[in-house]
Amino acid sequence: MRRYGISKYLFILIVLSFGIIYALPNLYSPDPAVQISYSSSSQEIDTNLVKRINTTLGKDALLPKIEQFDDYVLLRLGSLEEQLRVKSILSKNLGNDVIVALNLAPSVPQWLSGLGGKAMSLGLDLRGGVYFLLEVDMDAVVSMAMDRYYNELRTLLRENKIRYKIDKDDNLLTLEFKNVELRNEAKKVIKKDLPDLVIAEDTEQELEFVLEISSSAQSVAKSSALKQ
Repeated sequence: MRRYGISKYLFILIVLSFGIIYALPNLYSPDPAVQISYSSSSQEIDTNLVKRINTTLGKDALLPKIEQFDDYVLLRLGSLEEQLRVKSILSKNLGNDVIVALNLAPSVPQWLSGLGGKAMSLGLDLRGGVYFLLEVDMDAVVSMAMDRYYNELRTLLRENKIRYKIDKDDNLLTLEFKNVELRNEAKKVIKKDLPDLVIAEDTEQELEFVLEISSSAQSVAKSSALKQ
């Protein structure tokens, strides 16, 4: 004996059917993709950009599926490794007038998306977090260390009443003195109180010498920057 009328059972069946249909998009995982757009928002995507992409990737035998939209071009890749490789190649070789970014392209079938079916947007916690790869600019680390030694050196020579002229060029310090005695005294003071500064080269001028940061001190500075 039916407890409810047939109309109620039909209503439940219809609701379940809609629920299943609109839950289906979540079964289709998004594809790893690379998105390319022009740096200038006023510049529209054209076939020239697609040709540049094909030419750049063709050299490495990489020809992913390309989709062209009004304001960007999307490349669908088969794996995360391939996605990172393609992104790296395009960033280095495609030019400075474009922006190359990682993306995830929906893979929901056309018939399902046509019904309005969309996969649920997952936050970082449900996607497994986010991964960052940071790189330290080692040249900048050495340059900053030299700036610090530059100030310390000036203070040291001033405290020891040694008159000098100093010139900083990249990561080298050139010191000039009025006489040989001041030059030799400065060498002794620097060797004692700033041992991380070593003589890089003696110039032809006997009243000058050039300082640089020792290799061991550079290694310590770089290691400290990485730890930070």
